[in-house]
Amino acid sequence: MLRESRDIDLKNAPTSGLLVAEFDDVPTGDYENVGYALPMATSAATALGNISDTDFHEMVDNGLAVSTVMILTQTGGQVCPYLVNEENPADPTRPCTTMEEIRFEWQLPYGSTADGCQTPTQVGLNVPKGGTTQVKLTIHADHHFFTALRHTDIMRLAQPLIDADLNLDGEVTLDELEQVPITVLDTSVYDLSTFPSDLETLGDYIRWTTITFPHYQGDGGCPIRTPL
Repeated sequence: MLRESRDIDLKNAPTSGLLVAEFDDVPTGDYENVGYALPMATSAATALGNISDTDFHEMVDNGLAVSTVMILTQTGGQVCPYLVNEENPADPTRPCTTMEEIRFEWQLPYGSTADGCQTPTQVGLNVPKGGTTQVKLTIHADHHFFTALRHTDIMRLAQPLIDADLNLDGEVTLDELEQVPITVLDTSVYDLSTFPSDLETLGDYIRWTTITFPHYQGDGGCPIRTPL
């Protein structure tokens, strides 16, 4: 069991991945209970790969599990800010403003553990006699745009988050997301029953989707998620 944490710049990591750890002399056999954590960074964390000193200290100093910057562009794109002080914040007749670029820059202190990791063909992993086994841990940030906390029968939608740019400055902040009630999401599109009951704002939506980032062996899942 590895109890050390690593800080990694995933955007600039090599496509072949980064080696987090190696374990020698592991007994041969099947290991059905495989899991790992996406923890909040602490001063005990180690930089892995080519993460910059600035990014490393941002993670550690703020106790972040994830720091993300996304810039979305669309020709003819619009922002239709939610009317957060009105009875129907997502009123379809609310005014829109043309904005072809929008920025998300979020510091996310939402750590989690992921357990029961498996692929469609195997639960956990097998260590062969005299051989080696690779475990590939992947982080899927596209979950922020999922319409449900599952991988089947979903869409990826950005506009409902873009419309949280309440002051029309071209950036959606976590503070703005916390002001927007979850009721703005169309339940004929979003299956909110897949989320925990603590779901009142779009800020909560971002928190819970962050907790589902950890994956296994590419697109394999880890169905037991526990917030840290």
